Amino acid sequence: MTWTSGWNRVSIGRTLAIVVAVAGLLAAGYSSWAQQHGHAQVYSPPAGPPPVYDKGNSALDIPIELSSNHIYVTVTLGSGTRAQMILDTGGGASAFDPEMVTAAGIKLGTPVRAMGAGSGTRDAWLVGGVDYSLPGVRLSDQSVTAISFRELEATTGRRMDGVLGADFLKQFIVEIDYAGRRLHLHDPKSWSYHGTGHPLALEFNGPIPSVVATLNDSITARFHVDTGARMAVKASSPFVARAGLESVAEKLIEGQTGVGIGGASPQGIGRFGNDGVIGGDVWRRFRLILDYPGKKMYLEPNADFGQPFNYDMSGLAVRADSLSGSSYLVSQVLAGSPAAMADFQVGDRIEALDQRAVSGMTMDAFREELRNEGRVVTLARRRGAQVDQVRLTLRRLI
Repeated sequence: MTWTSGWNRVSIGRTLAIVVAVAGLLAAGYSSWAQQHGHAQVYSPPAGPPPVYDKGNSALDIPIELSSNHIYVTVTLGSGTRAQMILDTGGGASAFDPEMVTAAGIKLGTPVRAMGAGSGTRDAWLVGGVDYSLPGVRLSDQSVTAISFRELEATTGRRMDGVLGADFLKQFIVEIDYAGRRLHLHDPKSWSYHGTGHPLALEFNGPIPSVVATLNDSITARFHVDTGARMAVKASSPFVARAGLESVAEKLIEGQTGVGIGGASPQGIGRFGNDGVIGGDVWRRFRLILDYPGKKMYLEPNADFGQPFNYDMSGLAVRADSLSGSSYLVSQVLAGSPAAMADFQVGDRIEALDQRAVSGMTMDAFREELRNEGRVVTLARRRGAQVDQVRLTLRRLI
Protein backbone atom coordinates (compact mmCIF):
# COMPACT_ATOMS: atom_id res chain seq x y z
CA MET A 1 0.00 0.00 0.00
CA THR A 2 1.15 3.50 -0.79
CA TRP A 3 0.32 6.78 0.89
CA THR A 4 -0.54 9.47 -1.62
CA SER A 5 -0.43 13.20 -1.18
CA GLY A 6 -0.03 16.34 -3.19
CA TRP A 7 3.73 16.11 -2.71
CA ASN A 8 4.87 12.56 -3.21
CA ARG A 9 4.25 8.86 -2.59
CA VAL A 10 5.58 6.76 0.25
CA SER A 11 5.72 2.94 0.29
CA ILE A 12 6.50 0.80 3.34
CA GLY A 13 7.55 -2.88 3.77
CA ARG A 14 5.58 -5.89 2.50
CA THR A 15 4.50 -7.71 5.62
CA LEU A 16 2.03 -5.45 7.45
CA ALA A 17 -0.69 -7.17 9.46
CA ILE A 18 -4.11 -5.97 8.29
CA VAL A 19 -6.84 -5.86 10.88
CA VAL A 20 -10.37 -6.10 9.47
CA ALA A 21 -12.87 -4.58 11.86
CA VAL A 22 -15.75 -7.04 11.99
CA ALA A 23 -18.02 -4.45 13.55
CA GLY A 24 -17.18 -1.97 10.82
CA LEU A 25 -14.88 0.21 12.94
CA LEU A 26 -12.04 1.70 10.96
CA ALA A 27 -9.69 1.85 13.91
CA ALA A 28 -9.85 -1.26 16.05
CA GLY A 29 -6.89 -2.89 17.80
CA TYR A 30 -6.26 -1.72 21.33
CA SER A 31 -7.75 1.43 20.03
CA SER A 32 -7.54 4.97 21.03
CA TRP A 33 -9.75 6.40 23.73
CA ALA A 34 -12.16 8.15 21.38
CA GLN A 35 -12.86 4.96 19.47
CA GLN A 36 -13.57 3.17 22.72
CA HIS A 37 -15.90 5.94 23.95
CA GLY A 38 -18.50 6.85 21.40
CA HIS A 39 -19.40 10.20 22.93
CA ALA A 40 -15.83 11.54 22.73
CA GLN A 41 -15.98 11.75 18.96
CA VAL A 42 -18.89 14.20 19.11
CA TYR A 43 -17.82 16.15 22.19
CA SER A 44 -15.62 19.05 21.17
CA PRO A 45 -14.18 20.76 24.24
CA PRO A 46 -14.19 24.56 24.25
CA ALA A 47 -10.78 26.09 23.68
CA GLY A 48 -8.84 27.39 26.65
CA PRO A 49 -6.05 29.98 26.76
CA PRO A 50 -3.00 29.26 24.56
CA PRO A 51 -0.16 27.19 26.03
CA VAL A 52 2.55 28.99 27.98
CA TYR A 53 6.12 27.85 27.34
CA ASP A 54 8.82 27.99 29.98
CA LYS A 55 11.37 29.04 27.37
CA GLY A 56 10.93 30.46 23.89
CA ASN A 57 8.26 28.95 21.65
CA SER A 58 8.86 25.24 22.21
CA ALA A 59 8.94 22.56 24.87
CA LEU A 60 11.80 20.26 23.87
CA ASP A 61 13.05 16.83 24.92
CA ILE A 62 9.98 15.75 26.87
CA PRO A 63 10.65 12.12 27.90
CA ILE A 64 8.26 9.48 26.57
CA GLU A 65 7.99 5.73 27.04
CA LEU A 66 6.75 3.19 24.50
CA SER A 67 4.64 0.25 25.60
CA SER A 68 2.66 -1.85 23.12
CA ASN A 69 3.43 0.91 20.60
CA HIS A 70 1.58 3.43 22.79
CA ILE A 71 3.27 6.71 23.65
CA TYR A 72 3.26 7.39 27.40
CA VAL A 73 4.09 10.83 28.73
CA THR A 74 3.97 12.13 32.30
CA VAL A 75 1.57 15.01 32.84
CA THR A 76 1.27 17.05 36.03
CA LEU A 77 -2.38 17.66 36.79
CA GLY A 78 -3.17 20.66 38.96
CA SER A 79 -0.39 21.61 41.35
CA GLY A 80 1.35 18.24 41.60
CA THR A 81 -0.65 15.12 40.68
CA ARG A 82 1.41 13.11 38.19
CA ALA A 83 -0.53 11.16 35.57
CA GLN A 84 0.70 8.64 33.01
CA MET A 85 -1.01 9.64 29.77
CA ILE A 86 -1.14 8.14 26.27
CA LEU A 87 -0.60 10.57 23.39
CA ASP A 88 -3.44 9.60 21.07
CA THR A 89 -4.18 11.06 17.65
CA GLY A 90 -7.31 8.89 17.60
CA GLY A 91 -8.68 10.61 20.69
CA GLY A 92 -11.24 13.33 20.18
CA ALA A 93 -11.16 14.75 23.68
CA SER A 94 -8.44 14.49 26.30
CA ALA A 95 -9.47 12.41 29.29
CA PHE A 96 -8.14 11.78 32.80
CA ASP A 97 -9.03 8.99 35.17
CA PRO A 98 -11.42 10.42 37.80
CA GLU A 99 -9.04 9.23 40.54
CA MET A 100 -6.44 11.61 39.13
CA VAL A 101 -8.94 14.45 38.82
CA THR A 102 -10.14 14.19 42.42
CA ALA A 103 -6.59 13.66 43.73
CA ALA A 104 -5.70 16.98 42.13
CA GLY A 105 -8.53 18.67 44.04
CA ILE A 106 -10.64 19.18 40.91
CA LYS A 107 -14.38 18.56 41.10
CA LEU A 108 -16.00 16.19 38.62
CA GLY A 109 -18.43 18.06 36.39
CA THR A 110 -21.42 17.12 34.26
CA PRO A 111 -22.08 13.35 34.28
CA VAL A 112 -22.42 11.54 30.94
CA ARG A 113 -22.37 7.91 29.75
CA ALA A 114 -19.45 6.65 27.66
CA MET A 115 -20.04 3.91 25.11
CA GLY A 116 -17.31 1.36 24.42
CA ALA A 117 -16.19 -1.01 21.69
CA GLY A 118 -18.14 -3.81 23.38
CA SER A 119 -21.72 -3.69 24.61
CA GLY A 120 -21.11 -1.90 27.89
CA THR A 121 -21.04 1.73 28.98
CA ARG A 122 -19.25 3.56 31.78
CA ASP A 123 -19.76 6.64 33.90
CA ALA A 124 -17.92 9.72 32.70
CA TRP A 125 -17.86 13.41 33.51
CA LEU A 126 -17.17 16.60 31.59
CA VAL A 127 -14.74 18.69 33.62
CA GLY A 128 -13.82 22.34 33.08
CA GLY A 129 -11.22 24.68 34.49
CA VAL A 130 -8.43 22.10 34.46
CA ASP A 131 -4.76 23.12 34.61
CA TYR A 132 -2.04 20.67 33.61
CA SER A 133 1.53 20.76 32.39
CA LEU A 134 4.24 18.80 30.63
CA PRO A 135 7.94 19.57 31.04
CA GLY A 136 8.44 23.00 29.50
CA VAL A 137 4.80 23.95 28.82
CA ARG A 138 1.67 24.72 30.82
CA LEU A 139 -1.99 24.63 29.82
CA SER A 140 -4.67 26.33 31.90
CA ASP A 141 -8.46 26.40 32.08
CA GLN A 142 -8.82 23.33 29.85
CA SER A 143 -11.97 21.25 29.39
CA VAL A 144 -11.44 17.49 29.61
CA THR A 145 -13.36 14.28 30.19
CA ALA A 146 -13.02 12.11 33.30
CA ILE A 147 -13.46 8.35 32.84
CA SER A 148 -11.89 5.29 34.42
CA PHE A 149 -9.06 3.56 32.57
CA ARG A 150 -8.40 0.92 35.23
CA GLU A 151 -9.94 -1.97 33.29
CA LEU A 152 -7.75 -1.20 30.29
CA GLU A 153 -4.62 -1.55 32.41
CA ALA A 154 -5.05 -5.33 32.37
CA THR A 155 -4.59 -5.23 28.60
CA THR A 156 -1.75 -2.73 28.52
CA GLY A 157 0.00 -4.31 31.48
CA ARG A 158 0.92 -0.95 32.95
CA ARG A 159 -0.58 2.07 34.64
CA MET A 160 -2.71 4.29 32.43
CA ASP A 161 -4.24 7.50 33.77
CA GLY A 162 -5.73 8.93 30.58
CA VAL A 163 -5.14 10.18 27.06
CA LEU A 164 -4.13 13.45 25.41
CA GLY A 165 -6.34 13.84 22.36
CA ALA A 166 -7.15 16.26 19.56
CA ASP A 167 -7.93 19.22 21.82
CA PHE A 168 -4.33 18.99 23.07
CA LEU A 169 -2.65 18.11 19.76
CA LYS A 170 -4.21 20.94 17.75
CA GLN A 171 -2.51 23.50 19.98
CA PHE A 172 0.99 22.45 18.88
CA ILE A 173 3.26 21.20 16.17
CA VAL A 174 3.80 17.75 17.69
CA GLU A 175 7.14 16.09 16.96
CA ILE A 176 7.38 12.47 18.12
CA ASP A 177 10.88 11.00 18.12
CA TYR A 178 10.05 7.32 18.61
CA ALA A 179 13.66 6.15 18.40
CA GLY A 180 14.98 8.80 20.77
CA ARG A 181 11.99 8.47 23.14
CA ARG A 182 11.41 12.19 23.11
CA LEU A 183 8.48 14.50 22.42
CA HIS A 184 8.88 18.08 21.18
CA LEU A 185 6.01 20.60 21.22
CA HIS A 186 6.24 23.78 19.13
CA ASP A 187 4.15 26.92 18.77
CA PRO A 188 2.53 26.65 15.30
CA LYS A 189 2.83 30.41 14.76
CA SER A 190 6.64 30.38 14.84
CA TRP A 191 7.44 26.89 13.48
CA SER A 192 8.45 25.87 9.99
CA TYR A 193 9.64 22.53 8.67
CA HIS A 194 13.27 22.20 7.57
CA GLY A 195 13.72 18.43 7.55
CA THR A 196 14.02 15.93 4.73
CA GLY A 197 10.94 13.87 5.57
CA HIS A 198 7.93 13.07 3.47
CA PRO A 199 4.97 15.44 3.85
CA LEU A 200 1.46 14.00 3.71
CA ALA A 201 -1.82 15.85 3.61
CA LEU A 202 -4.07 15.38 6.64
CA GLU A 203 -7.83 15.39 6.27
CA PHE A 204 -10.19 16.01 9.18
CA ASN A 205 -13.76 14.78 9.41
CA GLY A 206 -14.18 15.75 13.02
CA PRO A 207 -11.20 15.75 15.40
CA ILE A 208 -9.32 12.70 14.09
CA PRO A 209 -6.85 13.07 11.20
CA SER A 210 -6.83 10.80 8.17
CA VAL A 211 -4.47 10.17 5.26
CA VAL A 212 -5.29 8.91 1.77
CA ALA A 213 -3.74 5.55 0.92
CA THR A 214 -3.76 3.65 -2.37
CA LEU A 215 -3.67 -0.14 -2.56
CA ASN A 216 -2.22 -1.79 -5.67
CA ASP A 217 -2.16 1.64 -7.38
CA SER A 218 -5.91 1.40 -7.90
CA ILE A 219 -7.90 1.24 -4.65
CA THR A 220 -8.01 4.49 -2.69
CA ALA A 221 -9.17 4.83 0.91
CA ARG A 222 -8.77 7.14 3.87
CA PHE A 223 -7.19 5.81 7.05
CA HIS A 224 -7.16 7.35 10.47
CA VAL A 225 -3.76 8.34 11.80
CA ASP A 226 -3.95 6.62 15.18
CA THR A 227 -0.95 6.66 17.51
CA GLY A 228 -3.23 5.10 20.13
CA ALA A 229 -3.66 1.86 18.17
CA ARG A 230 -1.20 -0.93 18.92
CA MET A 231 -1.55 -2.70 15.57
CA ALA A 232 0.06 -1.67 12.29
CA VAL A 233 -2.91 -1.50 9.93
CA LYS A 234 -6.66 -1.73 10.20
CA ALA A 235 -9.43 -1.55 7.64
CA SER A 236 -13.20 -1.41 7.97
CA SER A 237 -15.29 -4.35 6.86
CA PRO A 238 -17.23 -2.22 4.29
CA PHE A 239 -13.95 -1.14 2.70
CA VAL A 240 -12.62 -4.70 2.69
CA ALA A 241 -15.77 -5.92 0.99
CA ARG A 242 -15.78 -3.05 -1.52
CA ALA A 243 -12.12 -3.51 -2.39
CA GLY A 244 -12.23 -7.31 -2.41
CA LEU A 245 -9.35 -7.53 0.04
CA GLU A 246 -10.47 -10.80 1.59
CA SER A 247 -9.88 -12.49 -1.75
CA VAL A 248 -6.24 -11.32 -1.84
CA ALA A 249 -5.42 -12.04 1.79
CA GLU A 250 -3.05 -14.96 2.08
CA LYS A 251 -4.74 -15.94 5.33
CA LEU A 252 -7.46 -14.54 7.56
CA ILE A 253 -7.98 -15.32 11.22
CA GLU A 254 -10.24 -13.87 13.88
CA GLY A 255 -8.45 -12.50 16.90
CA GLN A 256 -9.01 -10.27 19.89
CA THR A 257 -7.06 -7.18 18.95
CA GLY A 258 -8.65 -4.85 21.43
CA VAL A 259 -10.30 -4.45 24.78
CA GLY A 260 -12.10 -1.19 25.36
CA ILE A 261 -14.41 0.38 27.89
CA GLY A 262 -17.28 -1.75 26.60
CA GLY A 263 -15.37 -5.04 26.64
CA ALA A 264 -13.46 -7.22 24.20
CA SER A 265 -13.49 -6.37 20.50
CA PRO A 266 -12.91 -9.39 18.21
CA GLN A 267 -11.42 -8.60 14.82
CA GLY A 268 -10.59 -10.44 11.66
CA ILE A 269 -6.83 -10.30 11.11
CA GLY A 270 -5.24 -10.96 7.75
CA ARG A 271 -1.88 -10.71 6.01
CA PHE A 272 -1.98 -9.07 2.61
CA GLY A 273 0.63 -8.97 -0.15
CA ASN A 274 0.79 -5.17 -0.15
CA ASP A 275 1.11 -2.54 2.54
CA GLY A 276 -1.17 -0.29 4.57
CA VAL A 277 -0.53 2.02 7.50
CA ILE A 278 -2.45 3.42 10.37
CA GLY A 279 -1.31 2.49 13.90
CA GLY A 280 1.61 2.64 16.27
CA ASP A 281 3.44 -0.35 14.82
CA VAL A 282 3.96 1.74 11.69
CA TRP A 283 4.51 5.17 13.21
CA ARG A 284 7.21 3.92 15.61
CA ARG A 285 9.44 3.44 12.55
CA PHE A 286 9.57 7.22 11.98
CA ARG A 287 10.10 10.57 13.52
CA LEU A 288 6.49 11.67 13.16
CA ILE A 289 5.67 15.37 12.96
CA LEU A 290 2.01 16.39 13.16
CA ASP A 291 0.93 19.83 12.02
CA TYR A 292 -2.77 19.93 12.80
CA PRO A 293 -3.19 23.67 12.05
CA GLY A 294 -1.48 23.26 8.65
CA LYS A 295 -3.15 19.90 7.98
CA LYS A 296 0.13 18.20 7.22
CA MET A 297 2.17 15.30 8.57
CA TYR A 298 5.88 14.67 8.02
CA LEU A 299 7.63 11.30 8.12
CA GLU A 300 11.35 10.78 8.70
CA PRO A 301 12.32 7.08 8.72
CA ASN A 302 14.37 5.90 11.70
CA ALA A 303 16.49 2.82 12.34
CA ASP A 304 13.37 0.65 12.87
CA PHE A 305 12.02 1.41 9.40
CA GLY A 306 13.08 -1.90 7.86
CA GLN A 307 11.95 -4.17 10.69
CA PRO A 308 9.44 -6.91 9.76
CA PHE A 309 5.85 -6.75 10.93
CA ASN A 310 5.14 -9.85 13.00
CA TYR A 311 1.97 -10.97 14.72
CA ASP A 312 1.56 -13.37 17.63
CA MET A 313 2.49 -16.96 16.68
CA SER A 314 1.04 -18.80 19.68
CA GLY A 315 -2.68 -18.09 19.32
CA LEU A 316 -2.92 -16.68 22.85
CA ALA A 317 -4.42 -13.36 23.87
CA VAL A 318 -3.61 -12.48 27.47
CA ARG A 319 -4.40 -9.92 30.14
CA ALA A 320 -2.43 -9.03 33.22
CA ASP A 321 -3.89 -10.40 36.46
CA SER A 322 -2.74 -7.17 38.07
CA LEU A 323 -0.18 -4.47 37.44
CA SER A 324 2.25 -6.55 39.47
CA GLY A 325 2.29 -8.99 36.54
CA SER A 326 2.46 -12.11 38.74
CA SER A 327 0.70 -14.07 35.99
CA TYR A 328 -1.06 -13.53 32.69
CA LEU A 329 -4.69 -14.54 32.27
CA VAL A 330 -5.67 -16.13 28.95
CA SER A 331 -8.52 -14.09 27.46
CA GLN A 332 -8.77 -15.79 24.05
CA VAL A 333 -7.41 -18.83 22.23
CA LEU A 334 -7.42 -18.84 18.42
CA ALA A 335 -8.93 -21.93 16.85
CA GLY A 336 -6.35 -24.14 15.14
CA SER A 337 -3.40 -22.33 16.73
CA PRO A 338 -0.52 -23.93 18.68
CA ALA A 339 -2.23 -22.81 21.90
CA ALA A 340 -5.52 -24.45 20.87
CA MET A 341 -3.71 -27.68 19.95
CA ALA A 342 -2.15 -27.65 23.44
CA ASP A 343 -5.62 -27.32 25.03
CA PHE A 344 -5.22 -23.82 26.39
CA GLN A 345 -8.52 -22.40 27.60
CA VAL A 346 -9.86 -18.97 28.46
CA GLY A 347 -9.22 -18.42 32.15
CA ASP A 348 -5.94 -20.35 32.29
CA ARG A 349 -3.09 -18.51 33.99
CA ILE A 350 0.44 -18.42 32.62
CA GLU A 351 3.01 -18.13 35.40
CA ALA A 352 6.31 -18.75 33.59
CA LEU A 353 7.88 -18.95 30.15
CA ASP A 354 10.89 -21.26 29.71
CA GLN A 355 11.31 -21.47 33.49
CA ARG A 356 11.32 -17.67 33.83
CA ALA A 357 8.55 -16.15 35.95
CA VAL A 358 6.40 -13.78 33.93
CA SER A 359 6.46 -11.45 36.93
CA GLY A 360 9.91 -10.46 35.68
CA MET A 361 8.66 -9.56 32.21
CA THR A 362 6.74 -6.62 30.84
CA MET A 363 3.74 -7.51 28.71
CA ASP A 364 5.64 -6.25 25.67
CA ALA A 365 8.51 -8.62 26.43
CA PHE A 366 6.15 -11.54 26.98
CA ARG A 367 4.36 -10.94 23.68
CA GLU A 368 7.66 -10.59 21.85
CA GLU A 369 8.73 -14.03 23.09
CA LEU A 370 5.76 -15.50 21.19
CA ARG A 371 6.63 -13.99 17.79
CA ASN A 372 9.56 -16.18 16.77
CA GLU A 373 8.55 -18.67 14.08
CA GLY A 374 9.68 -22.25 14.77
CA ARG A 375 10.73 -21.58 18.35
CA VAL A 376 9.62 -24.09 20.99
CA VAL A 377 8.54 -22.44 24.24
CA THR A 378 7.43 -23.98 27.52
CA LEU A 379 4.66 -22.22 29.42
CA ALA A 380 3.75 -22.92 33.04
CA ARG A 381 -0.05 -23.11 32.86
CA ARG A 382 -2.16 -22.98 36.00
CA ARG A 383 -5.72 -24.29 35.79
CA GLY A 384 -7.28 -24.30 39.21
CA ALA A 385 -4.82 -25.97 41.58
CA GLN A 386 -2.97 -27.80 38.80
CA VAL A 387 0.16 -26.44 37.13
CA ASP A 388 1.40 -28.05 33.90
CA GLN A 389 4.46 -27.38 31.77
CA VAL A 390 3.10 -27.00 28.24
CA ARG A 391 5.30 -26.92 25.13
CA LEU A 392 4.28 -24.85 22.11
CA THR A 393 5.95 -24.76 18.71
CA LEU A 394 5.34 -21.26 17.41
CA ARG A 395 4.22 -20.86 13.82
CA ARG A 396 3.05 -18.04 11.64
CA LEU A 397 -0.71 -17.63 11.81
CA ILE A 398 -0.97 -14.85 9.23
